[in-house]
Amino acid sequence: MRNDFLPRLGNYLARRGRLGARVLGAGLLVTALAQAAAADSVLLNSAWPMYGHDPKHTFRTSLHGPTTNNLLSPTPIGNIIYSQAAVTVGGVFIFGAGFSTFAVRADGQLLWKTRVGAEASFSSPALNTNDSLFIGGRDNQLWKKETDAGGEVCKYYIPRDGDIKSSPTISVKFKDRVYVTSDVHVYAISTRQTTVNGQPVGPCSLIWQSAKLNGTVFSSVSLADTSPGNGDSLGNLVVAAGSYVYLIRDNGADATTVASQKIGSVTGPPPLIHPTTGNIYVGSHNKNLYGLNPTNLAPLPNFPVNLGSPIWASAALSANGNAIYVPTDDGKLHAINVQTGAAVPGFPFVPTTTNRFTSKGYAPVVDGAGNIYIIGQDRWVRALPPTGGPTPIWKKQIGGKAAAPTIVDGGLIVPSWDHNLYRFCPPATATHVCGYAVTP
Repeated sequence: MRNDFLPRLGNYLARRGRLGARVLGAGLLVTALAQAAAADSVLLNSAWPMYGHDPKHTFRTSLHGPTTNNLLSPTPIGNIIYSQAAVTVGGVFIFGAGFSTFAVRADGQLLWKTRVGAEASFSSPALNTNDSLFIGGRDNQLWKKETDAGGEVCKYYIPRDGDIKSSPTISVKFKDRVYVTSDVHVYAISTRQTTVNGQPVGPCSLIWQSAKLNGTVFSSVSLADTSPGNGDSLGNLVVAAGSYVYLIRDNGADATTVASQKIGSVTGPPPLIHPTTGNIYVGSHNKNLYGLNPTNLAPLPNFPVNLGSPIWASAALSANGNAIYVPTDDGKLHAINVQTGAAVPGFPFVPTTTNRFTSKGYAPVVDGAGNIYIIGQDRWVRALPPTGGPTPIWKKQIGGKAAAPTIVDGGLIVPSWDHNLYRFCPPATATHVCGYAVTP
């Protein structure tokens, strides 16, 4: 444990108004430290708590997004934003950009900006129920920060060329760890003081690293079920690396590679796990969308499907679970039936402008009404009906390319390469905006 953890904990509690003008006595401080160290890590139950919305990376929500293109005043950040924003329960949008992590309130006010050791790149934060977040950086470190002011709690350094460009995934099976990928491994990092094989492990410490994988891992970890489709997310870890997809079992103190399947090269998309069937879907640079069996990674019937153009972006699942939405390098949005592999009528959607989807951190998102929200490199934000093209429900151009958007209640949060955070939300009132009550 870092020797500056106690004073930082005191500062953290003071910022939260728990100290007032008092100074914590030694006994109270030790008690507070023990409670903080023992707190379980559980994914926050908010509108959008992590990259891809959930540990299966479905990129869909039951909330409804915006029905019009009403755009509120953008929030200037001063850095290119490559990562998707995560959302607290109170409506604070947290994301990485440049060398910092940012928090913007629902009304567009910048609440805080705190540094990481190098560019945050494509890593999006994962929020837990203990008012903390986890985010990776190109400084080879996984950071744990507190969400109310962005202060550092602790961090873990990967001692090799370990840029962390993937987004962390908080374990469901083990309440003391978070998974992150870097170089050619998956890592399980402790989120709190814990015990592994009878030995104490401090916060932000290595619990295990996987065996060497086929290539550099850009994809985040997805969590499968113990029995495909039962919804517990307590099963194998699913990850794409190089030109393979892997099933990895977390044994508690170490990890076992259960199965692997060669596909085309993957640099970015995390595997999407279908919540009902457990089937796994991921796109590749070789133009194929792969469907894999959740038990042994054997190809599903009617897969892979050739989409005619390389796939860089993540896929999203339709609201009814019948289709996978896949953006391709040539600017098209495909919809593929999860069982037959056939194109869904009305797709692919082909914009009238020159467009591409080549960002590793990009994905479309789907709301509870089945509407799909996409932003290509042509800078147009589009809302499409589940029936597809050729006419969007609405569209509006912003000032730059975009990272993956985030759906909140009635709104869409769009991080952009033009250094702005955009909010497509109904007109704000004095106290309500983007689905949240705001106290100035």
